[in-house]
Amino acid sequence: MFDANRLRSVESFSSDGIPQENYKLEGDSVPSSESGGSRKKFWIKTEQADIIFGIWIALNALALAVETEIRNGSNDSHLAWFICDSIFNVVFLVELLLRIYAERRQWAKDCWNLFDFSLVLIGVLDTWIMPLAGTTTNIRFVTLFRLLRLMRLFRLLRVLRFLKELMLLVSGIASAMRAMVWGMFLLAITIFMGSLLITKLVGKECCDADDTFQDPFYSDHFGSVVRTAFTLFQFTMEFQPDICRFTWPDGMGLTFFFIVYTLFTNLTLLNIIASVIVENILNIAQKRSEEEYVAQREEHEQQTRDKLKAIFREADKDCNGLLDWEELNPVQPGVAKALKVAGVPPNQARDLFQVLDCDGSGQISLEEFTQGLERVSKPPQAKHLLTLERRLVAMDTKMKVSLADSVQHQKEVLSVLKRVEERQQNLQAVFESENSWEMQLPMPVSLQEPEPAKLIQHSRKATIQDCRASI
Repeated sequence: MFDANRLRSVESFSSDGIPQENYKLEGDSVPSSESGGSRKKFWIKTEQADIIFGIWIALNALALAVETEIRNGSNDSHLAWFICDSIFNVVFLVELLLRIYAERRQWAKDCWNLFDFSLVLIGVLDTWIMPLAGTTTNIRFVTLFRLLRLMRLFRLLRVLRFLKELMLLVSGIASAMRAMVWGMFLLAITIFMGSLLITKLVGKECCDADDTFQDPFYSDHFGSVVRTAFTLFQFTMEFQPDICRFTWPDGMGLTFFFIVYTLFTNLTLLNIIASVIVENILNIAQKRSEEEYVAQREEHEQQTRDKLKAIFREADKDCNGLLDWEELNPVQPGVAKALKVAGVPPNQARDLFQVLDCDGSGQISLEEFTQGLERVSKPPQAKHLLTLERRLVAMDTKMKVSLADSVQHQKEVLSVLKRVEERQQNLQAVFESENSWEMQLPMPVSLQEPEPAKLIQHSRKATIQDCRASI
């Protein structure tokens, strides 16, 4: 439902002390001179391109497997190998050029792009430059030639770029590497301590006539620290029931040690490391999901802005860049569609126009039209409430300053009025004393105006001038 009061409260504070550009919506439109319309999306950035080049990488892996299986010295110079390698080089070179054209200056900032460039360069040197230059007869160049062929195997790593789930797993392992290192360090300490203990108690007490363990089996598995460490490593990866069954007749202590060791390393320590990896994978997946959601929302908002701009231009019959009420009449199909996008009923279009027309000129611009309809279609965000709060604080401060000035001015006026009142009282006393004096003396006939009247008139003029000067 359209709330005219809410929109008016946001729009009416667009030019009073706080820059508006710092508090725009995330999807607010900017002037056309800055945005230049929606950004073009290149084909190489689409999912279709990822699928196509991912298939080519899989075909290249299959070709490398076939080449490794049947290529030998007798058919090494066959033309089919050269054609096959050339086809893959052309495909990957085209992909590289498309990415350079699409990303321009940002291309060199991506590590994957640099990795692709190195692989394409290796393929070109291996297939075209070195064989055609005739350098394969030199033993050094032959060694380099074989090394370059082995480097082509790294093309398989490029599949990580197109398979997001696989890349997510690798990213999770990489982010959990610190916990894994410390977990492996704890595991190594456990194996080392167990190796020293078992070697001293079992390996060094074996195979002599008076030793506890007589069977050479103990010397083979626990005769030295290295052998014992390898045996314990086997228990770390998986419980070894054959070894436990063999050691059972010679005492339950050694078998019980192996059971406790397996519970601590295999079921506890390794599972903790695995849980850390899973937790990191889930965090990365959640972060990527949020980023994809933000990207989709921004794309949707950009599409909405483009639709509103198209509707504005369609409704602007006189092409002056402004809309009046006649042009914004909801009877027009384009205007009705814009109101539907904003969620405004047609019967409230008049109220919407009055709210968008902040300056009261009877016309609204393209920016007012698009931003107003966008803000109507979604609730206010925290930054808009913060903007409103700051503007209210600024207005409150101005009102307090104005009120203080008014109080001071009122005090000055009251002081002037008090002085006027005192002067009037003095004049009244002088007038009364003059009247009493005139009653005692006869008034000269030649005087046209009594002296007290002149004195009062002169005093009134002086008082009025003092009041004006004080005010």
